[in-house]
Amino acid sequence: IILIGESHGIECNQKIEMKFLKYLYTNHGVRYYLCELPHSVCMKMNDFLASGNIDILDEFFIHAKGTNTYTEEIYQKWLELYEFNKSLPEADKVKVVGVECELVTEYAMEVIVELLSTEKEVPLEIADIMNQLIKKSYRCEDIEYILYEIEVNEPIYKEYVGEENLFHIRHILENIEIGYFVHEKNTDQERYMIRDQAMYKNFVKLSAFNEQGKYFGQFGFNHVYQMEERGVRWFASRLKENGYDGKIVSIPIEYKNCSRLYFDQNDKACVEDNFFVETSADIDMEIWNNLSKDKAVIYSAVEEESPYYHLKDYLQYMILIRDCEAATPLEME
Repeated sequence: IILIGESHGIECNQKIEMKFLKYLYTNHGVRYYLCELPHSVCMKMNDFLASGNIDILDEFFIHAKGTNTYTEEIYQKWLELYEFNKSLPEADKVKVVGVECELVTEYAMEVIVELLSTEKEVPLEIADIMNQLIKKSYRCEDIEYILYEIEVNEPIYKEYVGEENLFHIRHILENIEIGYFVHEKNTDQERYMIRDQAMYKNFVKLSAFNEQGKYFGQFGFNHVYQMEERGVRWFASRLKENGYDGKIVSIPIEYKNCSRLYFDQNDKACVEDNFFVETSADIDMEIWNNLSKDKAVIYSAVEEESPYYHLKDYLQYMILIRDCEAATPLEME
């Protein structure tokens, strides 16, 4: 599992992401693209990669307006990934895997409706639940009961929607419920604790569902830390604690003199200038000054002479990059 940790909203991020994904695919057999996105979204992204239907991509970005995802660079990344995947043999195409909880309920509910689409007559035993799911008339407090009813009548649901679709429906419902809990919390620390626990559990569940393989993903900076930090057991730290020690490579990005796009509470695009992320590493200023625009350098953290050696329990490498522009807010008609 190779994880890069970015600060969202910086133009160079997706260049780094795609370079790594293509390199790791070609040279190290990575076939799974791990995303800080929900399962419902990544199911649809796999549909987009298979079909090239731009409406699928646009529908997701309409729902993503006002989030860190709503940038021209990320939109173009998916188009680039489609072109890359199109050139690959059918048996070796990249598959997208999303481990985030469902934070955009409306979108997740729509995907469930699609999974329920069938011309079969609805069995009487599950008619009430089916009606709630299709009409999207359920609330957070209803989900536990819906999941219970699905468990009680599991053979009927499997026969009606199919075993694979039922797996996806259950998984999305569970993560809609988690998403509600995230929105209820008042502090970032509380939200991260719930989200990163969910990311870990979702990864374990989905990696068991998929065929065995290697994963690459680019997440928010702290999610890739392999030790508890700021009172949060991050996604990578939970993986390390639970059977994946020695199987994870974490590569955060340090930035200097960059600009960062973010969206305010009214979904207005804003830019923060002179943005930097630096750890406590003793980096000679000459190293930063010798970095040219849009050029990165990678340091190992596992060698004793490395300025990042004291962070070796948290990460294996660190990327340094400077003078990057802010990402471009997406404009959709």
